[in-house]
Amino acid sequence: MRQGARVPRFRPAWWCRNAHLQTIWGPLCRPGWTALRRERLDTPDGDFVDLDWLDGPAGSPVVLVLHGLEGSSSSHYVQGLVRECQARAWRAVALNFRSCSGELNRLPRFYHSGETRDLDWVVQQVVAREPGVRLGAVGVSLGGNVLLKWLGERGEEAPTALRGGVGISVPFDLAACARALDRGLRRRVYTANFLWSMRRKVRAKSRLYPGFVDVDTAWRARTFAEYDRVVTAPLGGFADAADYWRRASAGPYLARVRRPLLLISSLDDPIVPATALPDLPALGSNWVTAARGPAVAAALLGGASGDRVPRGRPLNGRRPGYGRAPAPPAHSGARHFASRTSRTARLYGIETIRPAVPDAAPTGESSVASGAAGASGSRRIGTPSSAPRSTGSGGGRGQKDRIRRSTRSSWDWNGSLQRIVSRSGSFSFR
Repeated sequence: MRQGARVPRFRPAWWCRNAHLQTIWGPLCRPGWTALRRERLDTPDGDFVDLDWLDGPAGSPVVLVLHGLEGSSSSHYVQGLVRECQARAWRAVALNFRSCSGELNRLPRFYHSGETRDLDWVVQQVVAREPGVRLGAVGVSLGGNVLLKWLGERGEEAPTALRGGVGISVPFDLAACARALDRGLRRRVYTANFLWSMRRKVRAKSRLYPGFVDVDTAWRARTFAEYDRVVTAPLGGFADAADYWRRASAGPYLARVRRPLLLISSLDDPIVPATALPDLPALGSNWVTAARGPAVAAALLGGASGDRVPRGRPLNGRRPGYGRAPAPPAHSGARHFASRTSRTARLYGIETIRPAVPDAAPTGESSVASGAAGASGSRRIGTPSSAPRSTGSGGGRGQKDRIRRSTRSSWDWNGSLQRIVSRSGSFSFR
């Protein structure tokens, strides 16, 4: 994994400092579509999974992309990753989890956060076709949890073709994430959006398999606790929702990972609370590198210096350009968020944990990690001139105006989130 990469200059758009608005902006407004080639694979248990391929030069690296909850290969973040691969003349393949490719799967079951058998089987198929393939894997949200859990399960036996993995906004602790999503604004916006499509799938599946779960109770579910208790737990062989959350969480598997792994998380992620993030220094693994900070995993991250991108509040409450805080150096084109912990990084709320790379780590994984980090932000949303600049350390009018805008209460945005979602129909946050 690349060492010594530096955090790029990071300045938020004044109108998009709210973490919730940043989360819904990507699926609503991030443009771009790349045509992919679909391949259907029949699984050993009689079902199928759909792979969507970005073809490229023979012998080029292959990046396997895993989407999040109720996402697919058409999700905006998957498309962003695919475009990054295309720009580098790499190949990419997006694994659509069962029931997520636009067609209901055959068996009376769905995917879940701890289901790693399909991933393991797909990797085997890709490696068997091209034994010398250079493979990287990127998982977002639920897909990241699946990837990390699989890497921990395989440990030293992970395929040697896999050069490295990246987990973005991974829900390391499913119980903590469920508790956060099942109350308040998050329940009315994010949970309602996820469960809308999940309940529809249950009802559609019940026409093929009447009574495979308690459909009426599942249809009334309004929290993840209710849904997982009625649907996920019985179909996945778990005792209850708590048992599913405990056994399917990727956090406990990190210590067993034996492939270079980059974790990118946002401390103000509305879906994955900071309390769910693992304590990597206590983990003591030389295979895992983590980058944490306000909105480092947001879908709006810009790739070049000067981009203005939304984010949440820095850890120490300061914002760029206020008071005597020095501006961080601009590094044109820098898109790597695994950097040395420095005064500038701490000032801007970036907490980076960088263990030494193990001697046995395979080479060539840095390009996979850097490409995934950059893919989170192919969307530019403004220029440095789109907001007034600070006049320095003095109390000029421009600085007061900026502070007034930046300290605006979050309810200014939160109050309209439900209206935005309801007018836009159902879409995937992750």
